[in-house]
Amino acid sequence: MQKKLTPLLAALLIAATPAAHAAGDSILDVAPLLRVIGGSVNSLRAMVPKIVQSDNAQKLPQMSIAVGVYDPVSATPTTPLFTTAIKTFPLPKAACSGTVTNRDSNQEPKFMGISGGQRLHMVWSSSSSCSNNTGGYVEKNSTFIYSADVTAASGSVWSKAINQRLLGASGVDLNGDGSNEALLLILEAPVTGSMKANAHTVVLNFSDGSVIKDLVYPNLWSCSGTNC
Repeated sequence: MQKKLTPLLAALLIAATPAAHAAGDSILDVAPLLRVIGGSVNSLRAMVPKIVQSDNAQKLPQMSIAVGVYDPVSATPTTPLFTTAIKTFPLPKAACSGTVTNRDSNQEPKFMGISGGQRLHMVWSSSSSCSNNTGGYVEKNSTFIYSADVTAASGSVWSKAINQRLLGASGVDLNGDGSNEALLLILEAPVTGSMKANAHTVVLNFSDGSVIKDLVYPNLWSCSGTNC
């Protein structure tokens, strides 16, 4: 008899996107969270990110990430087989002087992984902004990457944090073999003291997070005149 996915799996996948409400007009692609995991597993697995937001010792916001790995067609589909190692990232916090009239924060995740692959990659774009009663505006941005081997509890986990605004993230095939070996990040790098920004391009090895390329291309955008 063919096994069917339980209705609880849908609830698991919904629970996997705690920051989706902040994305507003975005609909997340959650396909990487339910797929066949290769290697020694070679079976269907459901992966549920476990997110905890808290304050650190300095009362600054932070976010901890881990991944619960489940067998969705077993007799106990909501009991994790294991949970990957926790990594903690500092969240950006904009600081406005004077009377703060508006404060906002936004988090938007992206999940990546292919059928038969052994890792789950998560890229989080996080921002914080505020304005004051004199018209001043402050914005801070950060990008976090969490990557875990989801075949076993002892699987490797790597993470990185970059204090720049994320513009795009994709897996890339560097050698033409039809698989993705690396993560391409395009970030916005403001030029200090000007209304300009450069394009910061980072290519990371999917397996260990090592930097393959880290390049800055000038003049992503600029602004001049009274409307800046």
